[in-house]
Amino acid sequence: EESRGIADGSNGRPSGGGVSSGPWAAEELLRMVAARWEEAKGLSHAETLRAVSDWALLLRRLGRYEEAEVQHRRVLAAREAMLHPAHRDVLASQNNLALVLKAKGEFEQAEVLLRRTIEAKEQSFGEHHQSTLLSLSNLAVLLRCVGRHDEAAGLLQRVASAVEASPGAARFGASAALSNLAVSRKLAGCADEAESLLRRAMASSAVAFGEASEANVAVRSNQAALRRAAGRSRAAEVLYRQVLQDCERSVGSEHPSTAAALNAVGAALADAGQAAEARPLLERALALRERVFGTKHPSTLFSCANAAYVAALLGDYKAAVELLDRATAGSAMTGAHNASHSAASVVHAALELLRKRGLEVEAAPIFLRLAEARVGSVDVDAVGDRRSAASAAAVADAASAISGLLGGRRFRRAA
Repeated sequence: EESRGIADGSNGRPSGGGVSSGPWAAEELLRMVAARWEEAKGLSHAETLRAVSDWALLLRRLGRYEEAEVQHRRVLAAREAMLHPAHRDVLASQNNLALVLKAKGEFEQAEVLLRRTIEAKEQSFGEHHQSTLLSLSNLAVLLRCVGRHDEAAGLLQRVASAVEASPGAARFGASAALSNLAVSRKLAGCADEAESLLRRAMASSAVAFGEASEANVAVRSNQAALRRAAGRSRAAEVLYRQVLQDCERSVGSEHPSTAAALNAVGAALADAGQAAEARPLLERALALRERVFGTKHPSTLFSCANAAYVAALLGDYKAAVELLDRATAGSAMTGAHNASHSAASVVHAALELLRKRGLEVEAAPIFLRLAEARVGSVDVDAVGDRRSAASAAAVADAASAISGLLGGRRFRRAA
């Protein structure tokens, strides 16, 4: 999510000595159990595959996506070799691998897997089976991540209607279905409908799981996003701080969910004009995302742009330009799709820089890099020699934008 220049988007082990606790202790135990099953019975044994799958699921929860992907692929390959393609264990493994790929930003691969899983589940279990609806919901969230909001909303409406009509709706996913649908309605500009859906989601999750459940944390985060979008920055900040506390308590300070919560609190503070208080939170979020995701992941690029925007607000132009340079360099390397999301935030921050100072030499390469991310390779070193009309148009647009922002002064390229 993005608003007024700020976008919302280690091994996962807590630092310090002492005995491991919480999910990290559970990870060690599950890893040990999986290793012993594999040593005793081999990977193809049903209990080994179950143990490795459980371990991989926790690795994903801890944000250790590369490790989780390796283990999920091992389980999927073994199950595909032994079982029918539509067997529930094969489909579960496909779904689990797709979620890891989505978390890594590999959206196209994740979508292919999810659609294959949904088709098989609809044929084997039916369109209204709980497992089918779960995969449909996962696909809808992925589509929303890549900006295909209309498709996502249609799927989520289908899921929410089916879930609420089923026996035990409060226990099975009603709160998640309603909360996801609320986000889509908010993105469509239907704030009142989104608020109503979130109230229903909160009531459902409280009945089924209790006030402090993970389901309620997710709903609360969506409520905060809705308030922020409505300009109620202080109300959003209060809710986001609750989410941050819940994340730190449940999954620790090094989890991606904690990074998202840090970013969200910082964004709300920046909206409210408290840039100095927002900056350390946004920088913590950026550092954590770099450790967990690496420097080229869309979430890391969002955090770069956010930190740059706040640095510009505080007059630290050198840091802002450096962060923008990192964000746009990462955008160009991750492909046009991810670049289009991070570029929007970067442009906000660059505009802020240009308004505050005449940094045309520093800003020009940033705009050119955004153009490159939109249309492919652009030879920045030889402006007069373009390989395609599309590249030429993109560079012209970038130069025109810079020229306009600088009050008509001619575009100058840094040496």
